[in-house]
Amino acid sequence: MKVLKITDVSEFEKLCKPFLMPKESFYNLKIGLCDAIKKRTLPATNPHFFVIENNNQITACALNSHSVKPLAISKMNRDEINFFVDYLFNQKLNFQAAVGEIETINYFTELYCKKFNLSKKLNIHLGIYQTDTIFLPNMDGEIFLATEVNEQIVQEFIFQFESECFPNRKSSKEEIAQIAQRHIKNRAIYLLKNKNSDIIAMGGNTRNSENAGTINLIFTPKQLRNNGYGSFITAKIALELLKKKKFVNLHTDLNNPTSNSIYQKIGFKFIGENIHYDFLRQS
Repeated sequence: MKVLKITDVSEFEKLCKPFLMPKESFYNLKIGLCDAIKKRTLPATNPHFFVIENNNQITACALNSHSVKPLAISKMNRDEINFFVDYLFNQKLNFQAAVGEIETINYFTELYCKKFNLSKKLNIHLGIYQTDTIFLPNMDGEIFLATEVNEQIVQEFIFQFESECFPNRKSSKEEIAQIAQRHIKNRAIYLLKNKNSDIIAMGGNTRNSENAGTINLIFTPKQLRNNGYGSFITAKIALELLKKKKFVNLHTDLNNPTSNSIYQKIGFKFIGENIHYDFLRQS
């Protein structure tokens, strides 16, 4: 067994596709990140790509797209995890977080924390959903792609979304502005307006894979919630993506039963779960 550090995203993608693509929605984060890095729609700072080779076969992989992002790990057995953690320790490779399939991540983070003298904190427990059929709620409203004209409200929505979903992230105003500008430039942000042309919700499609579009950044301001806007914009974005893709997928916070129920009502089916831990320095 050995760990190979790959420097080129296209080579990494080619090596990993055979075992990632059969579970395209489950591995949508890893596949989508590769696609975004390759197309330069995602700013990658010193990305790390790893594959595990076992008996001349690539059996697992991991990637880190950005210094502040988690290490995204495919399913690994315990022998592979032991070997990979030893490799990271010997190479003095430190990461801020890890995300992936529950059994793999639980064991990986346990070993990683022991090796690097860290503790861990649960960031989010993610549900993964997929559908090729959408039930559109009966509601008036129109979605449109955000442009530079909408940059201010997109910034506000992303800031509020991040504050609620990832309270430990604390991006600066400048970082939020850069995120909004990048997504708008990439035609990745949709906004929902009502019959009065008031903007009432946001949704995103910030990454894709060969057969699937991923929906994310679903946000409705607190004062406008419980009106079905979140499910409506999700359904409308999904219908747009299904014009070009075979299916769509999304991640949910499994600790939010309301949002999970909403997505199921419009056609999404639960296919798996991931877990994301942040690493903390020991005091």
